[in-house]
Amino acid sequence: MAHKGLLAGTLICLAIPAPSQDSPSAAVALSEEALLETTPEGLRATNYVLSKTFDRGAKDMDAYTYLAKLLLQHALNLADRHPAQARDFKRAALPITYNLAANTWPGWGDGQVAVRDHHRRLGLEAARLDVHLSAEVAPTAQRRVNSQWILGAHLIAAGAYADAVAAFETSRTLAVDANLEQSATMAQGWIHLANTLAGTDETDALAVIEAKLIEEGGNGPFFAAQYAAAYAVFGGSSP
Repeated sequence: MAHKGLLAGTLICLAIPAPSQDSPSAAVALSEEALLETTPEGLRATNYVLSKTFDRGAKDMDAYTYLAKLLLQHALNLADRHPAQARDFKRAALPITYNLAANTWPGWGDGQVAVRDHHRRLGLEAARLDVHLSAEVAPTAQRRVNSQWILGAHLIAAGAYADAVAAFETSRTLAVDANLEQSATMAQGWIHLANTLAGTDETDALAVIEAKLIEEGGNGPFFAAQYAAAYAVFGGSSP
């Protein structure tokens, strides 16, 4: 299987540990794995360490994106080389692709990191790959819903509003089919935002979605606040 663009280039052999992805001992375990031995769990652990070290709060986004790209290349190269474990290695690649896409999306509005255009383009590639991998190996419907959302978010950043709407519509459909009501509501809001950015004013409909999400509680208020943050980045002011 050939991977182009994001995955082009020479792979390096990483020394990767095998603790749980969320284990606080992941960094220590990096030195305990055999030099040329890699497991899917080890890839997840390394991505955990990478995210903790070079997440959005880091000042050097170039270092984060470069190392994430190498880790992703390694994961998919291992999937190609070991067919019996290919599914496990591809699942290990999923948080790498999503984190890379999310951390290079400029629409969060948090002001922590200046995401430059080459970071954004890399993130769009990662989002497309995340959709591909999620369709193949994602363990849950929510994960596939999220994958289509991050693709739509990156397409908004690229100014491809019609394509963004299509991705959000797919996200909404997947959410409805899986009875993920809040995710479906959130996706509908992004459809309204993308259409508004494209020149069709749907701010009244978006306001209804925002009010519904806030009333629902849970993650709803965060989801609702993100529309205004993204519009401020891509549209110049709050809708």
